[in-house]
Amino acid sequence: MKRIAVLPAVVAAVLLASCGPTIETQAGVGYGLVHSHYVGVVELVTEDDEVTEIGFEEYFLPYSWAKVTAEENTANTVAVKTTSRTGAQVTTIYGQYLKIGDKTFTIEVTGEAWTQTFKYTAEGIADIDAWVVTEANAKWYVEQIQAEAFGFVDAAGDDITNFVLADTYAKVAMTKSASGYWTVAAPGLGWAGNMAEIEAMMIGSTMDFDPADFTKATEAPLVWGNGTITTGATLTDFKDYVALALRAYANRVVLEA
Repeated sequence: MKRIAVLPAVVAAVLLASCGPTIETQAGVGYGLVHSHYVGVVELVTEDDEVTEIGFEEYFLPYSWAKVTAEENTANTVAVKTTSRTGAQVTTIYGQYLKIGDKTFTIEVTGEAWTQTFKYTAEGIADIDAWVVTEANAKWYVEQIQAEAFGFVDAAGDDITNFVLADTYAKVAMTKSASGYWTVAAPGLGWAGNMAEIEAMMIGSTMDFDPADFTKATEAPLVWGNGTITTGATLTDFKDYVALALRAYANRVVLEA
């Protein structure tokens, strides 16, 4: 996936001017919840309002990275018992307490075995997944992950360093691009291929898209379109990514030398 260095801390450009007309170059970054349990980030660059570069990234939330390989229901772990889409009964062990930045989160499990749900709560935060819907909160979360200011703690707030991460991808890296998330053989798209299809739709556009206008085809190929545009994207929550890119577009600022 193409990454774009347009975050404020690394912006080092450029109101382009040459012998021809002046071109206004802008850059924007958007943060938010995508696909229910991931913090998405979109970075883009425009020239005279037309997208010239764009890149997507996603950061794992505790839904993924707080899974551990451990015994059920110890002083610092909790078992969550759910039923998979195939009907299998699945027990997943999570760390009971987490530290993210200056906040301590505790898991809260509800429901009976095999139909349980869970969320991580902190003071003033009822559910971290819902909390990062707000852009400022999503940005804060990404900054903590980038700073490696997160991990497991016990009830007293002391670090736990001996947990073994259990999630297939989060134990490799904290982003989808670096972890190899949903990698499939051609002609399948997987995560990276779907992001590339969305990026291709947006390059050269002025982001005149409404997520509500897009529907997924019911016959092969099962791709998203809006009646005018047919994309190659197949992923379930396509609309989340369009909305996030629109947020980045709305956040643009002029890049000045």
